[in-house]
Amino acid sequence: PREGLAARFGEEVARRLDQALGRSFEPISPQAPPAQWRTRLAFAEPLFTHDDIARVARRLLDELCARLAGAELGARTLVLRYYRADGTLAETSAGTSRPNRDPDALARLFAERLGEIDPGFGIDAATLDAPRVEPLLPAQAAIALVSPGRIEAALASGAELPDLAPLVDRLINKLGAEAVLRVETCERHIPEIGRAHV
Repeated sequence: PREGLAARFGEEVARRLDQALGRSFEPISPQAPPAQWRTRLAFAEPLFTHDDIARVARRLLDELCARLAGAELGARTLVLRYYRADGTLAETSAGTSRPNRDPDALARLFAERLGEIDPGFGIDAATLDAPRVEPLLPAQAAIALVSPGRIEAALASGAELPDLAPLVDRLINKLGAEAVLRVETCERHIPEIGRAHV
């Protein structure tokens, strides 16, 4: 039947039928949509110094964080790209353990990595993308690092437990996400364990 189909309608119809039935391979090359949360700067003169690179990063962070604040979102992943005059690209990224839109905290995550950026023949433009953003929820009052009874006692007395998210972010960006483990709450259906679980 394939020969008759090809003779009557042409090879293109037979090839498409084979692809639809899984008999022939059809490569898929999806196009990634442009980042919704992106800021960009272009320069009249190329940048050559690391101080300029750091100033550009801070300006991009300030602008992106202001936009995220307006949408009540926080960034979880940031990608900073510097476009050199010779057509090459220098790129670095940072991630956070929870949504964040504090430009000071995010600038500290990039601080060490910016020194590794080589301006080459000069940098013509820079972009900052936030490919992963999440709603920025109110700050957590406590973190489950101690027994549930001690957490309840601390909250009852009005004491605040330390916020470890900035420390976790710095460790993840320095050591890698797979090298840092963090406490997460999970649901369990075992009544004798209690209502707060780690």
